[in-house]
Amino acid sequence: MAITILPSWIDSPPENWGTKANGKLSADEWKVVCSVSLVITLIRLWGYQYENQPHARQFQLLQNFLDLVHAMRLLNLRETSSDSRDEYRSLILKYLRQVLVLFPDVTLKPNHHYAIHIVEDLEWMGPVQARNTPIFERTNHILQEVNSNNHSGEVEATMQKDYSRQGALEIILEHSQELRDEIGEALDALLDMKRESHRGMFDGTDLSTWASSDRTFKSCDIVMENSALDEILNLLCTKYSLPLSAWNGQLTRNAIRLAGVVSNGVVFSCNTRESSVIFKHLDAGNYGAGIIQGIIAYSYPHPITGALETTTYLEIRTLNPISAEHDLYRRLNCGWLCSRQLGRYQLLPISQVVSHFARTALTIKDMPVTHVLPTPKSYHPNLFNNCGMPISVDNAED
Repeated sequence: MAITILPSWIDSPPENWGTKANGKLSADEWKVVCSVSLVITLIRLWGYQYENQPHARQFQLLQNFLDLVHAMRLLNLRETSSDSRDEYRSLILKYLRQVLVLFPDVTLKPNHHYAIHIVEDLEWMGPVQARNTPIFERTNHILQEVNSNNHSGEVEATMQKDYSRQGALEIILEHSQELRDEIGEALDALLDMKRESHRGMFDGTDLSTWASSDRTFKSCDIVMENSALDEILNLLCTKYSLPLSAWNGQLTRNAIRLAGVVSNGVVFSCNTRESSVIFKHLDAGNYGAGIIQGIIAYSYPHPITGALETTTYLEIRTLNPISAEHDLYRRLNCGWLCSRQLGRYQLLPISQVVSHFARTALTIKDMPVTHVLPTPKSYHPNLFNNCGMPISVDNAED
């Protein structure tokens, strides 16, 4: 758990969870433990030990647990569709049937029954993130922790004043560029704290709810290298199905360097916990992983209308997958293993980005590797059912 780099919107549970010193985990912390930490650990401990013994109890327990994990990932997506609901129903039924086989003395509980019928709730009422209430439960917890010193009624007034003061300050900062410039360093520190001061991974409680535009991040003008312009030129030719000659005299090396960007409600930047990205290869339809090295916004004239268009590109270094023969994580649809050595630089349009991923440095069969565990918030069937397995885009470079 300590070596896994989680996205900024996922908080790591305490390392001593399950002990008296730490106390019980919250529902959200259990979610992180089961969907990230135990997935990585159990496959490493049980999976590789019993991969050639598929009927061994430990391997069957592992597969049963992973069926539940895959079902819960589908259940907690920010969107729902008939395909995702059908896949969820299939996985949860498979999990429950195998529970009765592995634990014949166990009787299924009402919650198990509800887990099957929650598909109807998804169809009628939409994704669970639109209906769950973690934010209100956490607010209640904060209120319960406030020491009132037996002065009932005064705490409410104090909190109202504090919230009003904070809201007024944010409005002043939003409308006063002079003030923002004067306290720029303090604002940067406060923003970093705000971006990290959340808990768990419940949808709707992360940074993306308030970071709604690029203006949240610093920017500066730059002049790109010729190699970067050539790469953008090739991407534009592919995007508009035009020859290189169509762009003669149309493009410049001027661009804007961004400290971060928000795409589909998710923050991407060079910060360690916001830089691990899953992207889709447009030519092959497969998925890849990379680490953000920089972000640029590039403007160019539309080849037909002449109107100015702006596209955001991520500068990444790719992670190259190891052979599937040695990758049990990939075969169990729990991410994939990559070489620890970073690959080549690549410019990636923000539209190709799928999600963040949890990054873990492991040693598998005496081989140092990086485990990639995608954490998508929307449904990507090929990513879930492993039909879109990653491809190696290059040979690793120093």
